[in-house]
Amino acid sequence: EIEKFLDTPVKRYSSGMYVRLAFAVAAHLEPEILIVDEVLAVGDAQFQKKCLGKMEDVSKNQGRTVLFVSHNMPTVLNLCDKCIYLEKGEIRRMGDTSDIVSEYIRQEGQVNVRWQPTNDKEGKGAAPYFTVTDFYLSSPSGKDCAVLEAEDNDKIDIVLEGEVDELDVRLNMGFVLKNEYGDDIIMSYSTDQPEKDWVRYEKGKVRMKTTIDTSILNEGKYYVYLLSSIHCVRMLLTPNDNICLGFEIIGNRGHSPYWFQRRPVILAPFIPWNNIQ
Repeated sequence: EIEKFLDTPVKRYSSGMYVRLAFAVAAHLEPEILIVDEVLAVGDAQFQKKCLGKMEDVSKNQGRTVLFVSHNMPTVLNLCDKCIYLEKGEIRRMGDTSDIVSEYIRQEGQVNVRWQPTNDKEGKGAAPYFTVTDFYLSSPSGKDCAVLEAEDNDKIDIVLEGEVDELDVRLNMGFVLKNEYGDDIIMSYSTDQPEKDWVRYEKGKVRMKTTIDTSILNEGKYYVYLLSSIHCVRMLLTPNDNICLGFEIIGNRGHSPYWFQRRPVILAPFIPWNNIQ
């Protein structure tokens, strides 16, 4: 898509045009091994779609090897049969793509239903405004919510405790729910509801909760990341990547005798059907 710039000196190309030109050259040289490093980080949706289509054609239809380097987990899952997890230049693990991606998402190690800081710095979110002292999942029915049977149709409470170190009317807390492949499933903030129902922060200790209806979730593992922010003209988001909770849904909510596996979609709510007159 840079045909009209063929007579333009390459030194005047933008970074996006450089990548388009480089990918076009590489894709048409018919190499035995095509190494693609974050090429999808630039360019519009149409260019990304073209790149993915070409890489899929090279690997699946032409039988050649594509080494695709990326932090985009859904694309890695869609494109790659095998995966290598690199950490600080060393191979941490290699194997089936879905297994490696799951480990990458859980890169901080064992994820539990409760997170508590081990030192003063760990709990700092929207510093210096808020310090997290406790962040955990609980089941209203009193069950252990680390692993939920699909037929339980249960809900999960997300409970956050902390201390407001410096009061600011723009302080806002929230969470993002991700699946094991890194897709963002749900994002919520304490200011999503009408202003009269907002959480009221006061200097000192604060305790709040929200609830996830797990009946909409597909079988698989899920991770809850705490979000804390200060709202200005735009939102300055401070994601707490180290403050993460996890739980798992096992089993499928569908009772159909023709479907026995996990549904190939992100969400899998039970939606009843009825006869109408």
